[in-house]
Amino acid sequence: ELQAIEMFAWALLRFPEAPEALKLGLLRTLEEEQSHCRLYLQRAKAIAAASNASCPPNPLGSTPLSGYLWSCLDGVRQAEDPLSAFLCGIGLTFEAANLDHSLRYRDIFLQAGDQETAAVLQRVHDEEVHHVRLANVWLRRLAGAAPGSSEDLELYQRHAMPPAFVLYKARGKGFFGEAARRKAGLSEEMIAAVKTARSERKVR
Repeated sequence: ELQAIEMFAWALLRFPEAPEALKLGLLRTLEEEQSHCRLYLQRAKAIAAASNASCPPNPLGSTPLSGYLWSCLDGVRQAEDPLSAFLCGIGLTFEAANLDHSLRYRDIFLQAGDQETAAVLQRVHDEEVHHVRLANVWLRRLAGAAPGSSEDLELYQRHAMPPAFVLYKARGKGFFGEAARRKAGLSEEMIAAVKTARSERKVR
């Protein structure tokens, strides 16, 4: 979530020429990612307190934070159409995968009897649906594609920058939320392609 905040802030600075409505959508997404980060930190603190564990002075802990998302931006920077590449990479890959991660971990916390953390994950999931929809809508608009067409798959394949952004990374492990993707406006062709996509390493 912290890196997502940084990614959307970067996009607002990198694409000043983007349509105003898209920039407002990115700003709203950034604010929601900030909320997600705060909610996770609050739940971690509450769980630590309930178990009498000590909380580190730094709420993010002492372990170095990953720079994985930042490394993935190299492809966006090199793309012929960086804005469309960003929408594909962050919105339709990483945010889309979180549609699955959030529900999978929601169910894990429910099984553990932690209703509060499960509720946080449900909220994150619901807002991620809007984030994926934002990317999908604007990817189509920028390309002049018809709403509701199956062109989202073609546009993803045209603009996403491998190896960081490929279809199999647009889903989680152990759970695949087709209904959430339909709510986000993805075509049936796109949903099927993500569901069946395989890593090149596994194909080999």
